[in-house]
Amino acid sequence: MNSHWIVVGLALLCFAQVWAKPASKDDGSDYQEDDVQEEREVDYSEGPVVAISPPQTLFVPPGASVFLPCEIQNTDQFAIEWRTGTDVELYVDNLKLTQNPDINKELNNTLVIRNVKVGDTGEYKCRALTNPPVTILHKVFVQSEGITVLPSDKNDVDQGASLTLTCQAGEDIKPLAMYWSRAGQRLKGEESKVKGQIFAISLNIKNATRHLAGVYQCVVEVGANNPIIKYISLKVRHAPEIEYAYEEANGHKHHISHYSTSIGTTVNITCLVHAHPGVNKLVWIHNGNEVKIDSVNYFKDDKPKSHHTLGIRNVTKNDFGIWQCRAHNVIGLALGPEITLNDAPGQPRFESGEGIEDSIELRWKVFSFKPINKTEFLYRKHGETEWKHGVAKVDSSIGKEQIIITTIKNISGKHEAKVRASNDDEHLDMHDVVWGPYSDIKKFDGEHGETKALTGGSSGIPNVMWTLIFIIAPLAYVCL
Repeated sequence: MNSHWIVVGLALLCFAQVWAKPASKDDGSDYQEDDVQEEREVDYSEGPVVAISPPQTLFVPPGASVFLPCEIQNTDQFAIEWRTGTDVELYVDNLKLTQNPDINKELNNTLVIRNVKVGDTGEYKCRALTNPPVTILHKVFVQSEGITVLPSDKNDVDQGASLTLTCQAGEDIKPLAMYWSRAGQRLKGEESKVKGQIFAISLNIKNATRHLAGVYQCVVEVGANNPIIKYISLKVRHAPEIEYAYEEANGHKHHISHYSTSIGTTVNITCLVHAHPGVNKLVWIHNGNEVKIDSVNYFKDDKPKSHHTLGIRNVTKNDFGIWQCRAHNVIGLALGPEITLNDAPGQPRFESGEGIEDSIELRWKVFSFKPINKTEFLYRKHGETEWKHGVAKVDSSIGKEQIIITTIKNISGKHEAKVRASNDDEHLDMHDVVWGPYSDIKKFDGEHGETKALTGGSSGIPNVMWTLIFIIAPLAYVCL
């Protein structure tokens, strides 16, 4: 682009700014500033928003009516919406957004689907539009006619057991193909044929675990028409299995083994329990001792049913330490992994990275109630065992979220890194410092790899243009 035209363009921009500039308040004009909308604080005095209706999984024949309840407490200030699992909106409060006359909502927010069809199979989500939303998820499976599944539509087996699921086509159906699938994945089954014509398919399940539980579907392809589908539910009876709760950040799931808090605050710690039949007793243990749950210092929230949360009011140092939950059902019991509670910073989360000249710069976000005064950044080449120390500094903070920038110079090839932080202002000896947990290990390419798109430097604008911009910018500012 000719630099002459750049100057002309910037001059016109300056003129436009002057022409459009609003008059000042003392020049007698009628101009008024835009109204500033103050953020309204939500009143939670009625209590937390809690889902009451349990999720349902329904197997129904075509033509039936389905009722999906949606009872959520303390939603007077929030809208309630219904949508499908594919995010097709059905209702927002009493505003109907679907054109389907067979789908309607009752005054108590129950969604009613009448004369169901195979196409109505899927997930239906009732959601209170809080932040984050409180959701109840229902699943509806409309069974096709003309095929039979064995042993039955619903099966309950012991962990370690073996089971054969069989799907048979009716006499009037001539399948072109038959197969079993689960969670969208086609499974390998054994076909049964008579004179070359397939009429049944079997799926052998060996050593059943909770990971094999779920809804299986038999699919019968019959040509140009839609396939015939029959669903079967498999549940596996097992003693409790406990794992960390998790949160999603940057598209990844992170297990929460550490909770950062502060004296005088309220904190919630959670363990995730899988059990069938369900848990009939859950105990919280602190530093090896069982804790008596009272309404003054502690409270429990077990919704959704697999998430068991302990709330601690008015946290003191006596609450710091190692927490675990122990879950019981009619089959057995299990002790969960250790959960750390203290006032150290939380686990850093990787935010972004970029290559700057001969360096790689990685940015991390970490939550801390107190200012971070120490950081430790470690990196190593992929395949090596020894960690090296890199440069780290606290760059900025927004409330309790703080940004750590870490830098590595003159490296090449694939590397991995991790960082942790401390806000301990009581211990001078580094051996006694209380640290927060390390971040998840971040892998990156020393040749800038994934960060290449973020690399600074050339942006495709000639140097002469940057020079002109720096010359004209102050003039534009004066024009304003």
